[in-house]
Amino acid sequence: MKRGVVVKWLGRLIFSLIILLLGIGQARALDLPKVIDKTNCSQYKDLLIPALYRAVERGEWIITPGQINFKYKQNDGFLAASAKNEGKFDVTHEGDLVDKHTGKYPENIYGYPFPNIDLKDPK
Repeated sequence: MKRGVVVKWLGRLIFSLIILLLGIGQARALDLPKVIDKTNCSQYKDLLIPALYRAVERGEWIITPGQINFKYKQNDGFLAASAKNEGKFDVTHEGDLVDKHTGKYPENIYGYPFPNIDLKDPK
């Protein structure tokens, strides 16, 4: 039982670190120090998930941010499938994705369901 909890916790932590390193973007990456530790973690509280922030604050973890040397882009097949999805899907009042023509939940989706998002659309 304990081993499963530890493995789950470590998995979540590693996933969080990956998200942190990939999600902060190039603009923020230039502002990050070489190390985030308990001496400077309060400056980066908004970038860290609460559990990771507490671990760094207690001195249990030291984060060394990495540089991302490429621009993230989906593959061409995924982007082509996304373009074909234009106008096929809708969102219910509850926030569920449905097929616009049948009103049912789609069985499989490949590509972004909404490749061009209109920020003025309330859905």
